[in-house]
Amino acid sequence: MDELEFRFARGEEDEREAVCKLCGRFFAVRAEAAMLYEGEEPLGELCPECVESGPREAAVRARAYAEELRQMADENEVLASRVEAMGSWSGASGARAAGPMKPRRRTGDPRGYKPI
Repeated sequence: MDELEFRFARGEEDEREAVCKLCGRFFAVRAEAAMLYEGEEPLGELCPECVESGPREAAVRARAYAEELRQMADENEVLASRVEAMGSWSGASGARAAGPMKPRRRTGDPRGYKPI
């Protein structure tokens, strides 16, 4: 396993949204992004909060995110079993009355859709 390295990398000129590799939060990226590498392999972009907090606090944030992901995985396992037991999407026409669904921008909460 190669050593981890923090670097800035040149990206696109237009602002875009990215997800922090460590804490999972969405953040805006401009022309330059803070990146975490393992050797020459880019692992992902880091949000300003993780960069500014330093490696120790960023590790705390990464562990908290890992716990959130484990909880979500457990919830999804239970949900998958319940969906499987449904057999069909009966009642789906009533659900459409609320309108089509679109993903909302995430600000830390990796779940959630809201009617448009």
